[in-house]
Amino acid sequence: MKRPTRGLLIAAVVGLAAALAVPVVSAAAAPPAVAKPHVTPPGTVPADSVARIDDALGNGTDQWGNELVKAPNGPSLAAVKPLLPPVVTAGASHSDSGYYYLPMTYPKPTAATWQATRAFAMQVADGSEILSDQGKGAAPTQTVTFGVGADGGEAYGSQQARLADPQLASGYLPILVNSYTDGTGARFDRESYAVRVGSDTGPLVSYVKFTVHPGTSATTLRLGLNNAQIGSMGVSGNTLSANGKSYVKFSGSPSWTSPNLNYAINPASGTQDIYLIVANTPADLSSVNSDATGYNASRQQVSSYWQTVLSGGSTINVPEAYAQNAMRNLLLQDLVMAFQQSIGDGYEQRTAPSPSCQSWTARSTPWASSVTTPTTGRISPRCSSAARAAFSRTGKRDSNWRKPPRTIS
Repeated sequence: MKRPTRGLLIAAVVGLAAALAVPVVSAAAAPPAVAKPHVTPPGTVPADSVARIDDALGNGTDQWGNELVKAPNGPSLAAVKPLLPPVVTAGASHSDSGYYYLPMTYPKPTAATWQATRAFAMQVADGSEILSDQGKGAAPTQTVTFGVGADGGEAYGSQQARLADPQLASGYLPILVNSYTDGTGARFDRESYAVRVGSDTGPLVSYVKFTVHPGTSATTLRLGLNNAQIGSMGVSGNTLSANGKSYVKFSGSPSWTSPNLNYAINPASGTQDIYLIVANTPADLSSVNSDATGYNASRQQVSSYWQTVLSGGSTINVPEAYAQNAMRNLLLQDLVMAFQQSIGDGYEQRTAPSPSCQSWTARSTPWASSVTTPTTGRISPRCSSAARAAFSRTGKRDSNWRKPPRTIS
């Protein structure tokens, strides 16, 4: 086997390190403003790191590659990670905190049903928010925030020094894992994922689990809800609902003072688990349970499904576990995003067909309805180029994925 060049080595390792920085309304009356917990922006990359990266990029030679190849253990991941600190800031168009979000859905979308069943829970990686279908800058239909601290006014994840780096379950599954210690010293271990209720075409919900390890003084876990129906929201049993539809289902005995659901955490109670089910859009949640049994069953369903998706394609074994996990997650991202450049922001909207290209009776392809003229049934010149590109990318990806499994070590 031909040995990779130094440039390829550094590019591959740097690319994988960067990839794992992600360790996948209108109303008659305006809803009342939700009380947002205080948010501080994510920490920026230190100036010395920026200078070092700029110097490497501007160097006429492969500076880092040369240094890594000369290192005693070669171009290992351990040697590269200190060179590239994680970049987590995506900006105010993504979330209140500026952290990037993970567009979670279930199951893997298909071209034939993309528009009809499109649903994404934008789970902000620091654990501070869940946005329905769109990023902050694209007007999500619902925003759910999480606050902690003595009065619930400290945004979960807002103090970077007390936020553990966000991770994915098993290193690659679309299950967000993080941990945050609030100002009272209480540690909140958080995990969340998205799944459908009832069937693969049922309503999308986010399951959220908090394991609370209290400090020496009382603290609060707060869920802040903001949507068009918040003025009509009420509590029935363990469910927040309005107009016959459910929005949040919860465990325990929190108090509800619109727009906040508050858990008072007493240190004397010791470690406790709190379970939440957040509907992406109004839904019937009567068939799901916000408890350990319901959470664990749905988590197993999600884990097994995405592992099965990966096992259905070609297999590549990489000795470095970190790199293997990066590859697995990038494959899942690719399959979820299909032909899109991005999800929940202007890039997704710009890839959508223009109004003049949206009428047609689908015949030969699932996407035909978006690229042909209504009068002739043929692809209009204005849309044909974009259509060919989308068909080609999606078709090739799916055909490659359906090839028989093979292992490359």
